[in-house]
Order: sequence, then C-alpha cells, then structure tokens
Amino acid sequence: MVNITINNHFGDKEPATLSLTNISDDITISSICILIENQFKCMKNDYNDERDPEEKFVLYLGHQELENVKQLSDYNSVGLRELAFYLYERQYLNVTVHLIKYISCCGLYFSPTFGKLFAKKLTLKVLDHENVLKLRNILLGYLDGYTNNKGEPLTVDTIRLVNNRYLMEDDLQPLKEVNDGKDLTLTLWMPVGYAVRPPVSLPTMGPDSATGIGHVATPDDTMAPEQGPVEAVPVVAEVEASPAPEETESSETPVNVPEGEAEKDVDSATA
Repeated sequence: MVNITINNHFGDKEPATLSLTNISDDITISSICILIENQFKCMKNDYNDERDPEEKFVLYLGHQELENVKQLSDYNSVGLRELAFYLYERQYLNVTVHLIKYISCCGLYFSPTFGKLFAKKLTLKVLDHENVLKLRNILLGYLDGYTNNKGEPLTVDTIRLVNNRYLMEDDLQPLKEVNDGKDLTLTLWMPVGYAVRPPVSLPTMGPDSATGIGHVATPDDTMAPEQGPVEAVPVVAEVEASPAPEETESSETPVNVPEGEAEKDVDSATA
C-alpha cells in the first residue's frame, strides 16, 4: 500500500494539497484521477466541472508525465511507501517548428538568411506543462533517419531550439512560460551535413525452385558454399597404348614390263 500526497495546481489551486492513503500498487493512474475528482466534489460545494477526469487532469511525478493506462507500480518499481504527485489541468499548445540547418563557428551559430522560406515545417500538439527538453526529445523522434556522412544519427545535444532569435538554453523551462501560455512558433537548428539517406538494399536473388518466391541475398548467400569432407579416391595409373603403325602405300613407281620379256625371265630362272 502507498500513501500519495498530491500538490494541487488545478484551477484555483484549492485545496493546496490532497491526500490518498492505502492505495494499492495495481491501481491505474486513471483510477487515481477518479479518486481526486471525488475529493474535489466533497471538499468544494461550487465544483461543477463535468469533464471526464482523464481528460482534464494530468499527474506528474517530478518531470515525468503519468500515463492514464499504466499502473502505479510502473512508477514505483522500488516499492516506496510515500509518493508525491503534481496535479495540473490538461491543456495543449500548438507548436510549429521550422527546420533549418546551421553552421557553428567559435561558439556562434550561422543559418541561411532566407532559410525559413524553404524550411521543412512540423506541427504538433504538446502539453503546456512539458519542458523544453521534452519537446526536443519529441522532435528528435520526428527526425529519425537523419544521419551525417559517417552514419551518426542526430542527438538531443546536436539540435537547437530558437524562439524569436534567442536560443532556448533552459531545458527545464515549462513550455507554457515561453509565450505566456500561447501557441509557439519555433525554429529548430540542425547541423549542416545531416540528411535522410536511403538504406543500403541487398540484391534480390532468383525465386526458389520449390516455392517460386524470391528472397533477399544475405552475406552467407554470396559466399562460396561450404564443402564437406572429400573421400580419398585411389589413383590408378593408365598407360595409353601407342597406336599401331598405319600401313602406307609403297612410294616406288611401278615398272611396266612387256609380256614376252617377262616369260623369258621366268624360263631363265627355272633353268
């Protein structure tokens, strides 16, 4: 069980504090808002605000906004028995931000003279009780994908917020104090060299013979396939038989002998 002290900054700020005792850790923040609503109705006879408690109340633990859908245990992981919350009215500011690139030199910041004419514009709604640091983190989420030539992403320390040519250096300043609770038009400075670069795509291989569906090649696909163990095969020496000599025709020129002389030669040989 937890005892909660609530510092009241809602409406006329009366009463200054509210107390909730023996609150279970599994209670939701929206249920705590309902308990606060019931206390207001009991303590203030002229209380006639019919808005839903979740819509008009916003609770903070330090500088952290408590989300209505979460449980008390999500913000009390160490199991404290006493907690102090701050209660505000849920109000929003429309914030318009122009994105301009800058160059830093000798502690000074330089931006193009007509940069706003071609600047990218972002428009968002933010709780007026959020501080400057929270707004910078929100804007950083919109700029996800911006990297420099080294592939380094933007950080909270590399972007600057400017209001009426003045650098907003107090990160803990509530946004409602920047322009007396009115909507804001700010300039966000980003260092030169940051841009949205397309991701490197891997080559697509042909469709699989079994499924007919192509797949993206991975480094393992482009490497030579791994060879398994090779069996030792006995080597048999083969002797190539030399070809048989071909019969060639005699190169001698035949001599024609008259028929009579040939018979004489035969008779002389037999004698």
